[in-house]
Amino acid sequence: MNWSMDSRRRQHTVLATTFAAGLATLPIVARRRDQLGCDTPFDWARLALATYAASRVVAREKVGSFIREPLLEQAATSAEDLESVRRDNTSLPPGAEGLSATIAELVTCTRCVGVWNAAMLTALRALAPAHGKVVVDVLSVAGANNFLQAAFTRLTADANRAEHEAERAEHEAERLEHQAERVEHQAERVEHDIERADQEAKRALEAAEHPGAPNSRPGTGPNRRGNPLTSPVH
Repeated sequence: MNWSMDSRRRQHTVLATTFAAGLATLPIVARRRDQLGCDTPFDWARLALATYAASRVVAREKVGSFIREPLLEQAATSAEDLESVRRDNTSLPPGAEGLSATIAELVTCTRCVGVWNAAMLTALRALAPAHGKVVVDVLSVAGANNFLQAAFTRLTADANRAEHEAERAEHEAERLEHQAERVEHQAERVEHDIERADQEAKRALEAAEHPGAPNSRPGTGPNRRGNPLTSPVH
């Protein structure tokens, strides 16, 4: 940040003091009105969901941009910062300074603005129970819906990932099956080669045992023209 640390510290001190003063006054006013806000764990759970939903709306959702954008634009000190705010109105630009920057830093932080929202909703329930109940009920249902939507998105993503993994496993199984068929064909070819080599080896062995057998055809051999020792004398 460009503004001095002393100035920033003073601005944060003013905001924290304001919050603490309001928070300290709330129990006194609520006790006088005999309304303390939350009575049961269910009330606290609803208030927590309502605080979460309100914080998301203020700090992140588009519907709350009318709260963030004026502060962020006022805190911008350059054209680059202003362009950054127009691209993303959920974070403080690097060159922001001044009181607007301090407040913008508050409203763009879900945890920071959540503390203020919790205090305001508690005060509303304590000072105007009927109105506070309606507001907390609506926001708590919205908060529960956010969790349900997140859970549904997660389950859908997990289901899609599992489906993709199943398809990939199926393709891998098909590839392995084709590879097994190819190996089987190669094994059959090797088996045929072995049988042919065995037959050739047998023929070679027979030829070695009977060297004249392959050439013993009628009218051939050394007595083809007659043996002079056995030929008749004319």
